[in-house]
Amino acid sequence: MLRDEPAGDSWKAFRADLRALREAAGSPTWDTVATWSGVARATAHSYFGDSDKRVGNGSWEPVGKVIDGLIRYADKDRNKNGPNPAVGEVQRNIPGWDSQWTRLDGPGQAPAVRGVPGGVGMLGGWDGAGLVALSADVSAKFAHWAANHPHLDRLAATTAQTGELGYPGEAADLAGKLVARTVEATDARHPASLAARHAHSYWTGQAGDPRRALEMTDVLRQDCEQYLGAGHTLTLLARLRSAAWQQSVGLVAESRRAYAELARMNPAPDHQFVLLARLGRAEGLGMAGQPEEAADQLRLLLTDLDRAFGPHHPVTVRARITHADCTLKAGQQRAAYDLLKTLSDTVAGHLDRAHPVTLDLRAYTVFAGWRVEPISTTLHQARELHKDTGSLLGTDHPLTLTTQTLLGIALWDVDRVQAKAVMADAHEGRARLLGPEHPSTLAAASNLAAAIHAVDGADAALPLYRTTHGARQRVLGPDHPSTLLTAGNLANAIHTVDGADAALPLYRTTHTAQERVLGPDHPDTLRTANNLANAIHAVDGADAALPLYRTTHTTQQRVLGPDHPDTLRTANNLALAVRQLSGRNPDQ
Repeated sequence: MLRDEPAGDSWKAFRADLRALREAAGSPTWDTVATWSGVARATAHSYFGDSDKRVGNGSWEPVGKVIDGLIRYADKDRNKNGPNPAVGEVQRNIPGWDSQWTRLDGPGQAPAVRGVPGGVGMLGGWDGAGLVALSADVSAKFAHWAANHPHLDRLAATTAQTGELGYPGEAADLAGKLVARTVEATDARHPASLAARHAHSYWTGQAGDPRRALEMTDVLRQDCEQYLGAGHTLTLLARLRSAAWQQSVGLVAESRRAYAELARMNPAPDHQFVLLARLGRAEGLGMAGQPEEAADQLRLLLTDLDRAFGPHHPVTVRARITHADCTLKAGQQRAAYDLLKTLSDTVAGHLDRAHPVTLDLRAYTVFAGWRVEPISTTLHQARELHKDTGSLLGTDHPLTLTTQTLLGIALWDVDRVQAKAVMADAHEGRARLLGPEHPSTLAAASNLAAAIHAVDGADAALPLYRTTHGARQRVLGPDHPSTLLTAGNLANAIHTVDGADAALPLYRTTHTAQERVLGPDHPDTLRTANNLANAIHAVDGADAALPLYRTTHTTQQRVLGPDHPDTLRTANNLALAVRQLSGRNPDQ
């Protein structure tokens, strides 16, 4: 019989409880344990021996998968035989297993994030919010429901695994089938049906249609409120994801208001959904061109996240990555790189090396280290990261394609022709996997157009700039920051190929939109302002351009610093205009 507090005193006792769990599950063969847990047969078998040796190799993840697999296997016959009391006892005590494993593993250690727990497929992929919902009051209800509908539980798990393997389109299709089958098994108002719709909307957005995902999530939120109540976890999850989709399609101000409303709904400041809403608001500030304010808010938030989730939880680690990214956007590249290096040392051994957050952290570190570390170091790190993502996730996984783009960036200062070829491969891979108008594909197209511009000239890049700009207008909207970034690059190419007068209208509309969407102090807005002043200079003369040169340079000095490349570029243009107006030869 299993104790109420499993594994309370030694590794020997922990192993005894694992053996009791296997016996309660019907003593499945080791091949069966491997199949249901996804852990290698020999590895799983090593956890059950009668010894006082440590269980596992320092990571909780495979241990948790074995426990979850045994529970699901034991409950597969629930409809025929009824619930298994002994297994139910273990299921209630999984948090106890987790914490006792951590205690036994040594002071200061924390378990690596577990594999996908039963039911997470009903909520979509891991985005921070899904697991929070499962850890709240819904978790036990889903575990009970899933045990009574094993075929739907397997379909939900397959959906999540398909998405995690890098096939979000296929995951969205499976999620659509999951919705239909779940509604047939229950009804449209049942929490399981609403949870399946969460998966469907989530993977629809991940597959490259964030606008459709926003529409689906807004309708889902209304239904959750009607059938479950405004305070239900699934309702809160819909609010949280709706705000995130608003942010992803460029509705930055609307997203910030939605996050604020969600935070006000719960008076407990340390409620996990409130903390996630605060994190979303801070990310929105970074997107809106206020990286310093975002970094300040994140510094305050990180203490609360440490307390609520733990310092090594993926939510907390992602927040620290975002903090470093905002620091980078504020022009403090060295400080951002140091933050990411420290974070890498902190989470080492706590997150599995194949965990998306671990790989994301490495990617951000490589990018922040570009031109901070020696070129050879950055290039080596980029190559190793690309090799690792390819072997761990597969060559067609979106993150692998992202690291391929990073490799192209690292090659930029070494061999621009090779860098362009790598970026072309990354773009082709994303187009093949995700479709030609997926936001990630369009980001790769924008990078490739810039590489073509640098290597082959503006006239060669102009067609790709035009198609990318048009696609981003359709997919993301005309005022999305990424659309406006491409518009600025397109205007630059038009300026070079067709002259300043042809580019001037696009410069003006882009600058006006960036001031409205991002704010006048955003680095992208300031870069466009300098280019606009340059075009005005060419068309209407130095006296017409001088006021914009001056205000742009003053703002860049304040926001970016006097030595930032953009500040120096504007300073040079300002000096040329002043010389012309003074009647002096600008070449002297």
